[in-house]
Amino acid sequence: MNSHPYNPISQFYQSQFGEKVYKISVSVADTCPNREGLRGMKTCNFCDQWGSAAYHKNLEQPLRAQIEKVRSILKEKRKANKFLIYFQAYTTTFQKVHKLREEIAIALEYEDVVGVVIGTRPDCISDALLYLWNETAEKVFVAVELGVQSFDEEELVWMRRGHT
Repeated sequence: MNSHPYNPISQFYQSQFGEKVYKISVSVADTCPNREGLRGMKTCNFCDQWGSAAYHKNLEQPLRAQIEKVRSILKEKRKANKFLIYFQAYTTTFQKVHKLREEIAIALEYEDVVGVVIGTRPDCISDALLYLWNETAEKVFVAVELGVQSFDEEELVWMRRGHT
């Protein structure tokens, strides 16, 4: 029974996969479209120097190493059986689609990975990405997390997010 005034994502995952599912945050993106003046603007106020990544120390490690490290910790400490790979830091979809396709394929090499969660910005979604996500969703669970930060135009301008 849900005692929250909202529906926790953990309950959704539990109903979807039949048990608790753990997210493994990975860092694969290098930047975001309006960092370093890439769009002729000042840098966004929202992210820190690591792209708002929870695990900024992962930036130096290859994707497999990031997954295996956190996966083994969760298996040992939490007795975890199922995982979602969370492409979180910066804007994962700002890179080339073929690179993201390769990274998703690496994530899905693990039998206990039941899907992927992809963090992105509303202005970094292309038809090619929609095709990739649809293709991936035919095999595993796919969620897209939009980093909107605000629906207030004034706030978005202040944050210098680069989209409205």
